[in-house]
Amino acid sequence: ELLAEGVLETAKQRPEAEALVFDNERVSYRELLERVQLLSRKLQLDHLHGKAGQVVALLMSHNPTYVTCMLGIWHAAAVILVIEAHFPPAMCKEICEDAGTVAAVSSPEHSSKFSEVSGCGTLVLQGDWAAVLSREQDGLSVELPRPGMEDICILMMTSGTTGKPKTIAGSHRFMHIGARNKMEIVPYDEEDCREGFNVMFVWEVIRPLLMGRTSFLI
Repeated sequence: ELLAEGVLETAKQRPEAEALVFDNERVSYRELLERVQLLSRKLQLDHLHGKAGQVVALLMSHNPTYVTCMLGIWHAAAVILVIEAHFPPAMCKEICEDAGTVAAVSSPEHSSKFSEVSGCGTLVLQGDWAAVLSREQDGLSVELPRPGMEDICILMMTSGTTGKPKTIAGSHRFMHIGARNKMEIVPYDEEDCREGFNVMFVWEVIRPLLMGRTSFLI
């Protein structure tokens, strides 16, 4: 089972439970499932064209939409390339082109960083983007490919202390088994009701969702 599949199965079992909390925004598992499906179909229709294993960059604030995009990119059988907000446009262009990025998902304030990336289309999410995609996809049927457990699912950059950031690649097995193993080593107990995330956000924020708990985004 892939990490995204585990979360989406949990969402089907606990649709009205809170999945994500950020300031005054609350997202139920039902809403998360719907948004992930809408985004994955949008990416396949407009950018991925039935292929698996293609690279999609992700750049926006750490909020519920970011988490939705992580799951949506994986559900579309694509690889997340994590772009940090402090990367200047030239670095963003170099990293994306080196990775063979075919699409980027971004918020409006960061979307211009992808304008010069060769071969990369940009999906800008703002406002009630889920409602917009729902109207676009009304009546459409999209078949999503499925990657293998050993396929790469995420590309992240080191801090660049040696002069230039280096790429860290993680497979679907690595991400899912890592999350499961941490739950075995440091399990939730009956007193645990939530977990908050800021540092190492992309590595950790999905873990509570595998267990039907709530991720509080900081």
